[in-house]
Amino acid sequence: MQPSAPPSRRTVVVVMAIVGTFVLLAAAGAIAWFAGAFDEKSTFDAAPAACAPVEPGLGQLGTGFTTTTDATTCVVMHGERTVLRISFKLAPTPADASSALRKTTEGQATEVAGLGDLAFRQGPLTVFRISNLMVLCVVMSTDAELKDAGTTNAQIRVFEAGLAERLAGS
Repeated sequence: MQPSAPPSRRTVVVVMAIVGTFVLLAAAGAIAWFAGAFDEKSTFDAAPAACAPVEPGLGQLGTGFTTTTDATTCVVMHGERTVLRISFKLAPTPADASSALRKTTEGQATEVAGLGDLAFRQGPLTVFRISNLMVLCVVMSTDAELKDAGTTNAQIRVFEAGLAERLAGS
């Protein structure tokens, strides 16, 4: 049996160059990951004006709905009846917003798919986030009162989804 010939010098150089390239790419990727280059960036520098993103969607609730501002909360009214209260709160980062929502709702609310980036619902309360903006929607009327106002819980859910879409597009 004859001994095999050693690999050519050129083959060794090519293999070393390929391995070196992969090592450099992996190191650059690790540095970028630790530096936060792949983290979700915050979209909002400030919470929106209380009723500004709410008003365009009032038609989804039905007719005769108006808004008023109560401190930092948008209040959706039908006549003299308060139907919804909507509040906005800003977190420093999207990760902070997610953490706050999960911590606040842990064991108390059900996660809702397809509403903002992360959402939870428990009875009349819905909370969701769009980037680093947290939104709290509270239904203040009973089902019978909603019916008298010409709307339903299903329409309120559509309204909340529309609100999330408007905020995501801003």
